[in-house]
Amino acid sequence: MEELTQEAFNLNKELKALLPIKAEWQQNLDEKFRLEFNYNSNHIEGNTLTYGETKLLIMFDKTKGNHELREYEEMKAHDVAYSMVKEWAADKSRTLTEMDIKTLNQILLVKPFYSDAQTPDGKPTRKRIEPGQYKSTPNHVIQKNGEEFRFASVEDTPIKMKELLDWYLDYESHDFYAYNAIEVAALLHYRFVVIHPFDDGNGRVARLLMNYVLLRNDYPPVVIKSDDKANYFFALNQADASEFSAFIAYIAKQLIWSLKLSISASKGEDISEDGDIDKELSLLKAQLNTDKVLNEKRSIHNVADVIQYDILPILVEIEHKCNSVEEYYFEKGRTIEVKQIGTSAVNMLGTVKSDLLEIIPKTLTQWKSEHRTFSEFNYSLNLIGFKNNKHAHSSYAHIRVLFREFNYEIAAPSLGSERADPRPYGVRLSHEEVKKYVNQNVKGIIEDIKRYTKN
Repeated sequence: MEELTQEAFNLNKELKALLPIKAEWQQNLDEKFRLEFNYNSNHIEGNTLTYGETKLLIMFDKTKGNHELREYEEMKAHDVAYSMVKEWAADKSRTLTEMDIKTLNQILLVKPFYSDAQTPDGKPTRKRIEPGQYKSTPNHVIQKNGEEFRFASVEDTPIKMKELLDWYLDYESHDFYAYNAIEVAALLHYRFVVIHPFDDGNGRVARLLMNYVLLRNDYPPVVIKSDDKANYFFALNQADASEFSAFIAYIAKQLIWSLKLSISASKGEDISEDGDIDKELSLLKAQLNTDKVLNEKRSIHNVADVIQYDILPILVEIEHKCNSVEEYYFEKGRTIEVKQIGTSAVNMLGTVKSDLLEIIPKTLTQWKSEHRTFSEFNYSLNLIGFKNNKHAHSSYAHIRVLFREFNYEIAAPSLGSERADPRPYGVRLSHEEVKKYVNQNVKGIIEDIKRYTKN
C-alpha cells in the first residue's frame, strides 16, 4: 500500500510542476474524466448505456438505444452530481455536511420509484425508494457464498453517518491531511459503503465522496472501470476482513492511472487509450443514426408523392386566394412544366381551366406506370393586364421544385433569390410550411397591386 500511495504522491508533484496547461489540453482531459467517471460508475451499478450512448447523452443531449427512461435520467443526473462535487471541492472554505450527501443521493435517484424487495421472512414485495432520505427498512445483502452481509441498521444509520462526518472533518482539520488524502478518500468510500445509508445509489455516492476528497487535495478523480468490477469488489471484501490496506492500495493504483493520464495531457500528448478509437467509431455511428435525415433517394414514387402531397396543396391554395383579385386583371393563365431526367422533353400539364385536384393525381398515376422520373417541376399562375393602371402590368405566382438525387428544393422565383433548404424525400411538409409558401406568393401579388395603384 505505502509503495503505491507514495508513487501516486510523487506523480502528483510531477503533475503540479507542469501546471497550468493549455486550455485545449485541459478541456480534453476534463472531458475524458467526465465521460469515464459517469459511464463506469453507472455501469458498475447496472446501467446499460454504452460508452458511445453516454457521450451522446452527456455531451450532445441526444439519446440512442432501447433503454429504460430511468437509465437516461440517472446518467444525466450523475453528471450533474459530478459537476457539483467538483464545485464543492474547489471551494476550500466549504466543509462537507450530511445534507450535502443527502443532496447527492437525491440528485442521483432523480425521483421516487418502487423497487423489488423482500419481507423479513423472505417473501417478495415492493418498496418505495425516496431519494435523499436515509433507508427506512434494512438493506442487508446476500453474498455469493450465501452469507448475509449486514449494513448499519435503520436506527443506527443517522448515528453512524454523524460519526462518519465527524471522523472525516477531524482528518481534514489536521496539517497532515493533504499527505494522507489518498488514504482518507479510500476509507471514506469504504466506511460509507459499510453504513449503506440509502435504499439505492450508495455505490455512486461513495465514489463521488472519494473523488471529492481527492479533488479537494488537487488530485485528479479516480475512475473505477466497470470491467475491473470484480477486483474492486474483492478489494472491498478484503476491507470487510479488516485488510483496509488492500482497498487503499486498490484506490491508489486507480489514481496512478488518472495521474499518468493527466501528466500526458499536460505535455500535450495523446491521451486516447486502446479501445478509444472503437468508442469514437461507436459514438460516430450513434450520432449518424440519430441525426440521419436522408433515408431515400429520388424515384418516380418519391417525386410523385412530393408533387401530389406537398406541392399540390400549395398550388390549390394559391389559386383559391388569387380568385379574389382575378377580376382586376384581363386574363388569367396557368402553366405547369415537368422536365424528365435524361431528355430535353418538357411535359405540359393541363390548362388554366383544368381542375388541379383532378389533373395532377391522374397524370402522376400515368407517369408512374410509365416509370418516368423527373428533375424539375415549374408552376406559374399568371394574372395579365392590371385594369386599374394604364400600363396594364401583370403579376405572377411561381413555385419551382428541383428534384436532386438525394433531396429536393422548393423555391419561389418571384420572390427573388430566396431558396429553401434541401429537403429529404419521404418527409411531408407541415401545415405551417405549406402556409408559408402560399403566403409568400400571394403577398407578392398583393404588393404588386399596391405598387401598380400608386403609378
